[in-house]
Amino acid sequence: MITALRARRLSELNVSDWYVWVPYLGLGTFISLLILWVSPWNLKWVSVFWFLISFAVMKFAGLSSKVIEKAFWVLAVVTFFFMNLLFLWLESLI
Repeated sequence: MITALRARRLSELNVSDWYVWVPYLGLGTFISLLILWVSPWNLKWVSVFWFLISFAVMKFAGLSSKVIEKAFWVLAVVTFFFMNLLFLWLESLI
């Protein structure tokens, strides 16, 4: 959601597109390594690569800030939905 909001402000502030990508990569990598450092199946590296791959695809495809904003809103909603489903499933197991 932070990246979607920053992408929305990108055109208003008249700054480089790195205004969007530096916090996305920095916070994404930091949170992945911090939260998933004891996770099984090397999920921390899967998460880090997800941030890097999504950055590379969107950055080098030359997408506009509006498309980046919409893509990150969709990712935020999908992630929220699936995390809640995963939480319900894990709670049902316990």
